[in-house]
Amino acid sequence: MPDSFPLLHSLIDPQTPPAEGRHDFKQTMAALNLHSVFDIIRLSRTEFIEQVAQHCDDDAGLAYDNACGYATQLEFLHREQASLSAGELRHKRSPDSETDAGPTYAALFKENWSAFCEASSIAALDSPAAYLRALHLFAEQVEKSGKGTRKRNTLAIRRPTLKSMVIDNSSVSRQLPMLTIVNETLNEHLQTHLNQNSDVYKSKSVNEVLAITRYPFDLPFDLAHQQCLLGLTDNKPRLGELNYRLSLSLPLGQLPSNAYGKVHHEAYEAQRLLSELSPEQQTLLTEPFWTASKSAFDAHYGSGETELNKLAHFLQQTGLTSTQADELLARGKYLPYLSNNTPSAPINTDLTHFYGVCYVNGTGSNSSTRLDLKANENGQIVLLNSTVERFDRLQRMIRLQRWIKLPYAQLDNLMLSARLCEENPGVTFAINDNTLRVLGVYRYLNRRYGLQAEEFSALLYQLPVHAVGNIDSLFDRVFNQGQLNEHPLQLDNSPLNPDATDIATHTVLYQICAALGLSNTAESLGFVVERTQQINGYLKKDPTTLSAFYRQTRIANLFGLTVMECAYLADMLGAANTSEQWVKPGLRISGSNAPADFLDVLMQMDWAVNWLKSNGSSVQQLRYQLLLSNTPQNSLISEQLKKLGELRDDIKARLIPQPEIDALNLPVANARTKTRAKLNPGPKVPLAPHSWSNLIALGLAVAGAECNTVIELKPEHHAASPWH
Repeated sequence: MPDSFPLLHSLIDPQTPPAEGRHDFKQTMAALNLHSVFDIIRLSRTEFIEQVAQHCDDDAGLAYDNACGYATQLEFLHREQASLSAGELRHKRSPDSETDAGPTYAALFKENWSAFCEASSIAALDSPAAYLRALHLFAEQVEKSGKGTRKRNTLAIRRPTLKSMVIDNSSVSRQLPMLTIVNETLNEHLQTHLNQNSDVYKSKSVNEVLAITRYPFDLPFDLAHQQCLLGLTDNKPRLGELNYRLSLSLPLGQLPSNAYGKVHHEAYEAQRLLSELSPEQQTLLTEPFWTASKSAFDAHYGSGETELNKLAHFLQQTGLTSTQADELLARGKYLPYLSNNTPSAPINTDLTHFYGVCYVNGTGSNSSTRLDLKANENGQIVLLNSTVERFDRLQRMIRLQRWIKLPYAQLDNLMLSARLCEENPGVTFAINDNTLRVLGVYRYLNRRYGLQAEEFSALLYQLPVHAVGNIDSLFDRVFNQGQLNEHPLQLDNSPLNPDATDIATHTVLYQICAALGLSNTAESLGFVVERTQQINGYLKKDPTTLSAFYRQTRIANLFGLTVMECAYLADMLGAANTSEQWVKPGLRISGSNAPADFLDVLMQMDWAVNWLKSNGSSVQQLRYQLLLSNTPQNSLISEQLKKLGELRDDIKARLIPQPEIDALNLPVANARTKTRAKLNPGPKVPLAPHSWSNLIALGLAVAGAECNTVIELKPEHHAASPWH
């Protein structure tokens, strides 16, 4: 049988027959799938020698050198035949030659047009197909040139579909997003895994498995939920907002029921949707804590409990860095400290040790029992005071922080404030329905109004007096920012009497007004103080009182209202005394929908304020239209009327009675007056129906009234008064 590859097999002359179990050079070339000298030179010399050495003992280096020589000769012959083919020699010009036409490109250069193609053709040397082929060959060469001993993650493993792809005009010109290619590649690998473990995953699809799998920490991934979130971006209403937009019940009846936001489910479901957490994510956060179970560690950490106590392994399984671990455990530069302006306030000292880590530690009595890091006898850093439940809390906290994108300390304080705001908080600090509602309403207000997490924590419970890092506590940033007075405002638990006249009290009131943007008037600071004392029963320089001041002011500023308008609007929307939530907020029992609590009133206020703005109205106008208020009267008018009243009383006290005037026997020109009156009778002027005090009040109201309503004044009747 004639040799099919004589040139290939003549690269080397074998001197001896191959040893037992070895191949000769011809068999080796067939085994390596090398059929020409061009296949050989595509490999590097070292790579070719290593591959040949696995099958035969011939001199592979000599064979490679010969292949390079033959390939060079073949290339030269091909170019020579293409440029000077037989019968196409250049025509020699002579005097006898006919020169009918001048020189042309075709006559001077005998091009082989069959070897050319259009620039846009995929057969072109610079076409995308040629580039992809060259890139693929280069990647294979790089993969084979490595000297490492580890298993190689080759292109055939990463992109197994490349070898089966068809290169044509359609595939080259079609634009395919990189995300589509990534999804197809991942889906193929995942589907292979599901097929190999069909007894575990049954007949679930890839998306169904991703939605319930909890390790690695990037999971669970709910494709349908993510598609909804992406479809409702920009200025579209988000998940949860749609429920409030579609709700047929508006907060107008002043009823204790909580129907606003209800569509097919109760209103609290809409607030949970505002958190943008998928159903499986919510289940992961709210399910009961682990008991001693190895399967739970494998499903959530991909490792056992013993190995996780080592910090290096814990970081590897969770994807955290050492800095993030310090932040998670509130240690190092993330260790919290108490504000210097709380010398004798009733602050829970245990909270200082657990601030920022209350949830991950669960219940604890002192700082010695909190989660921390230490070095063991082998010099390895390990977790201190870890338990099965705390490992469960850690993985929930890590996932929630990545979903909500808040610093660990702020997220922990927000969750703790939600728990302390509940009417009957449980003994165990766990994430429940109220926690998810708080996260949802916070994310909504943050997107719409820019409300920060620490501010929302203060609205729920109290102003944080602890700080982390170089940032002051929220209390100091609000009341002691820039220190308008040389003495900072301190939480010394002393009584606060707004009616006192001493300089110290006036200084404190000035600091409060400057910090909260209030004025020292009855409808501003006076209104806030009065409602706080009415509901809490006392006024002190403590976290509870100042937090109530801050809460009423911050909510009013959030919606663009005054503190008085904000309280009145809240009372108009909900049941009686709903505005008490601004002073002493509360959350109902977790899992129930009635009565409306602090979060519900916030969402109702959001609707009411937007409705007023869209209709060009105001709270004052709405109250007058609903006959809930009489004549509007601001502090300026009240002060002027008070002064006019004092002036009138003073004049009345200084009037001389008529009998005393008659006793003076003063001359009277009655005749001349009466004659002139008879000769020139004037028009009769009726008495004015209003007193001068009312007319001046009316003029002041028209000139400087802050409300767009008409002041209705009733005439005052005074017998023998000089003001008529």
